[in-house]
Amino acid sequence: MGKKSSIRSLSQQLGLSPSTVFRALNSCGDVDLKTAARVREFAQQQGYAPPKRARIPRCALIFPDRPDYFWGEARRLFQKRLPTQFAGRFFLYSQLDDIDGFCSSLQDALSYEPSLLILAAPKHPAVLEMLRDLTVPIFFFGESVPLVNSFFFGSDSYEDGCCLGEVFSQRYSLCRSVLCFCSETVSQTAARRTEGFLSATPQLTVVAKLSLDCAGKPYAASVLARSIATAKSFDCVFCDTGVLPDLCCALDKCRIPNSVPCVGFENPAALAPYREGGRLGAVLVQNLEAQVDSCVAAVDRYLSSGVFPNQKMITVPSFVL
Repeated sequence: MGKKSSIRSLSQQLGLSPSTVFRALNSCGDVDLKTAARVREFAQQQGYAPPKRARIPRCALIFPDRPDYFWGEARRLFQKRLPTQFAGRFFLYSQLDDIDGFCSSLQDALSYEPSLLILAAPKHPAVLEMLRDLTVPIFFFGESVPLVNSFFFGSDSYEDGCCLGEVFSQRYSLCRSVLCFCSETVSQTAARRTEGFLSATPQLTVVAKLSLDCAGKPYAASVLARSIATAKSFDCVFCDTGVLPDLCCALDKCRIPNSVPCVGFENPAALAPYREGGRLGAVLVQNLEAQVDSCVAAVDRYLSSGVFPNQKMITVPSFVL
């Protein structure tokens, strides 16, 4: 028996993009009738069979297995608010830079034969390669990769960065140099946050960009302190992901005065001591409950009536403390 046809192989033989073939096979309505008919006829000739749909509408959720504020709270909210009739099941991988773990969790999730995937995807070519052949609808939550046939729920990370930068500039108008800690190599969200923050703070000169290779991984304050010690003089510190408490502690270990503020994104409860001590300059907090509610409402609508969201990106404004 020949190799089973996939959307990728069909697109190569037809000379069309995978996204066009996907939309034609799923009757999305934005492919001209002749092309759609040609795709469906050729797919039938090649013995293409779409993945089986679940007899009972259900969804699979693929998230990092992190107990920290954002991912731990997101899982708790989905477990609480997702309607039980949709039989939502979690498939977890360790953290956002665990590409093999994500791919393994994705395969496990597909064996569950879900009607819908809700996932946070690492920023990596191998992930994009796996996802763009799928015919199961994808709702990205919090983290996404560039993919035509998907929807995103979360915050506008670029606007988040801009908002944080504007508030910081108002509070610390004399700051002129910044040390950045970034996890943009594995997180599209983090990359956009950094871009937004720096665009809103043109008065700041970046003295160094130090990479956080493991997005969200707890860093020992001593390790961060060694990185800080290698940097040139700076007026403030920016961090695009959830190591802000450790970073504040590292600055204290280096005996850097509180007049050098730390700014970033984190659970405000974990940062209370540093806010009171004056170390924390500004922190942006996502409205996580509203993000989950918007996603759950879209899941309910799709699994109940087959209707997709009318927007590709559904974002919820964040706020700065």
